[in-house]
Amino acid sequence: MHKPKVLPLPSKDALFILLCVIVNLHQLKSVISLTEPKFLLIFPSAAILVAIIYLLFDIIPRNQEQIREKDAFKWKMCMLGILILLVGVLPGGLRIGLRLQSQPHKFCHDGVVQTEEAMKMILQGKNPYIEDYFQTPMKHWADKWPESTTLTHYVYLPFIFIFPLPFYLACKVLLGWFDLRLIYLAVYLLTIFLLLKFPHDYCDKLCLVTLFALNPNFLHYLSWGVNDILLIGLLILTIYALKIKNFLLSALSFGLALVTKQFAWLLIPFYLLYLYRFKEKNKTSLMKKVLVILLVVLIFVVPFLAWDYASFKDDVIDFPSGRAKISWPMGGWGIGGTLVALKLVKPTDYFPYWIFYVLLVFPLMIFLLWRQYRYNTLSMVLTGYLITLFIFQYFSRYFHGNYLDYPFAFLLLIIFGDLKK
Repeated sequence: MHKPKVLPLPSKDALFILLCVIVNLHQLKSVISLTEPKFLLIFPSAAILVAIIYLLFDIIPRNQEQIREKDAFKWKMCMLGILILLVGVLPGGLRIGLRLQSQPHKFCHDGVVQTEEAMKMILQGKNPYIEDYFQTPMKHWADKWPESTTLTHYVYLPFIFIFPLPFYLACKVLLGWFDLRLIYLAVYLLTIFLLLKFPHDYCDKLCLVTLFALNPNFLHYLSWGVNDILLIGLLILTIYALKIKNFLLSALSFGLALVTKQFAWLLIPFYLLYLYRFKEKNKTSLMKKVLVILLVVLIFVVPFLAWDYASFKDDVIDFPSGRAKISWPMGGWGIGGTLVALKLVKPTDYFPYWIFYVLLVFPLMIFLLWRQYRYNTLSMVLTGYLITLFIFQYFSRYFHGNYLDYPFAFLLLIIFGDLKK
């Protein structure tokens, strides 16, 4: 007598889908509630329905031997793509629309406004690191931050405002308007496509993309226009190029990452050690890659160093470290916020965080580099970078919620990215 087949339990990617949809629904509904017409409120319900269909595509094929795993993956990927559009792209798109109907400083992160103004300045022949932002829409943030920190400094590196320039000019001609989040959302989708190429296992592909693309913390900041996706995308491209042994592409991508945000700088020793050990200590090969990286960095940085070295250093080094006359205030979820909460320091004070780096961060980095020297894999590269970056962020002047998205993204690559070889 044959026993009836037992319906299989959902796979882990299906469980991740359900979890991510559930935790994102409130944010999606809150954004949609700001808009007209209200029929857009059907989108949260649509997201739930798509998640249910995904679950069915997960369970039923595994109970039908004639349905291939590859076919099931295609259907599940279609559902995941719809969810990415509903949960990942739609909130940012709605906020772009709300901003167009309102004022330039509303429904977006201040970094969007400041970078767009920096782009306008560079097109006018002005230096974004010399100019202040009091006569721009940034002036509306003066009431929030009496210290006027972002009105006097531009903390981001040059690639942040140079890369979007061609798209800005094209959009102004074709559409008559531009929002920097158009670039960020496009990079977000391209990064998702790139992530699919890392794992070989279908389930791992779905888990990696789901947890990255539907991360609620990341999506919240993305919809407001925080620029982390640019650096995360470049670093993922850097690692993927190493995985497929395209060292030129990797060097170009890494060079661009170094002139995007300062967080990329901590990857330098792990990246160079990987190349050195991969080529069996071939110094000539290593120097070629270093020269490519250095050339990219010099192309973007030297013009601003020559233009006004003091202003550039003040904005990108002294301002975030607390050494500038007007520095970014201490706060956030790390040690800086703790010191302020305990009233041991004032937000605008200088504090020697370099002590933590000397006593904790750099010794830890050396230990992680030693481990990577013994087991030189891309997984070890990201592990060393992830741990060093997270500790560095925590023991810094400020630790914002969006900083968590860096270690989380790289942790996903370590777990699901097939990087152990």
